[in-house]
Amino acid sequence: MAAQAASTAAARSTDTNVVIIGRARWVSPSQTSGGIFEPDANGKRGCALLIPEAFDLSNLKAAVKSAAVKTFGSDPAKHVGARNPIGLAAEKGTFAGYEPGVTLIRASTKRVPTIVDAAGKAVNPAVLDTELYDGRWVEMHVNPYGYNMSGNKGVAFGLNGIQLLDHADPLGRSNTSAFGVYKAAVPAMSAAPAEQSAWD
Repeated sequence: MAAQAASTAAARSTDTNVVIIGRARWVSPSQTSGGIFEPDANGKRGCALLIPEAFDLSNLKAAVKSAAVKTFGSDPAKHVGARNPIGLAAEKGTFAGYEPGVTLIRASTKRVPTIVDAAGKAVNPAVLDTELYDGRWVEMHVNPYGYNMSGNKGVAFGLNGIQLLDHADPLGRSNTSAFGVYKAAVPAMSAAPAEQSAWD
């Protein structure tokens, strides 16, 4: 992974179907989940990101739409009812209570993800429980993919790796928390296209 200096406040696409989401705050998927440290009953390890309102989501949304078209085809009618992995934290139960406009995404993997520090060096697993906590600023590498099985369809994010950035005050749950703003300048979000789709 790139060093911290290369991180930006916008999602960046690569030529390997991986999207780099920079300067967001890591949280475990739920208070009862083992997160990335322990697999669930399905063998998956998961985490979530809380993304500041000013973050440029245009590349991330484009990657999600591309995965949807690859899976369901280009006919918008076939996308109806599909789940979008990008949502507002305020609409997601225990993630409610953060500042308005904060975006929530979840990602999962069936393997232990690569976790590196700001310099790109692997983090010692023995200190992960203190280094990776709810509220830590991170950069996450994900790959969007479509699914359609057992009556459920949509797009999800596979987790490729996490890069730790700055420390921050830990975030609480189920109450109003000071989300904070990353110290670096954050560019304005791209204007939404005139014609919206299920993935915008």
